[in-house]
Amino acid sequence: MQPTASVQEVLPPKKDATHLAKHRFKPGRSGNPSGRPKSKPFKEELAKAIAKATKNSRGKTSTNLAQIADSLVREAKSGDVQAIKEIADRLDGKVVQVVEGDVDNPVVTEVRYLVVHATLEDMNDAA
Repeated sequence: MQPTASVQEVLPPKKDATHLAKHRFKPGRSGNPSGRPKSKPFKEELAKAIAKATKNSRGKTSTNLAQIADSLVREAKSGDVQAIKEIADRLDGKVVQVVEGDVDNPVVTEVRYLVVHATLEDMNDAA
């Protein structure tokens, strides 16, 4: 069996990168100075549609949001549990679910790392 090659022998020789210097980020300057775009097209269109004023079946003008809220209240009043839960969550906030253990059954968080050591010969054999 021959000795395996070291990592340095396997990597290609480094190329001169001086020609790329003008394209590098300047120290203290962002590569994206404007930042992430603030617009969210779907959210903006949805906000327009909800704010839009329409006439209901009785000829009364109200926003779509008011009509949606009225519909949710009607559903809750008729006994729809999901509508009741939605209203409660919106008014009181969602109930926090506590995860707790006890002496006999403690809550355990386990983090596993996989470390792989392979030689060049091992990788050639696998191919």
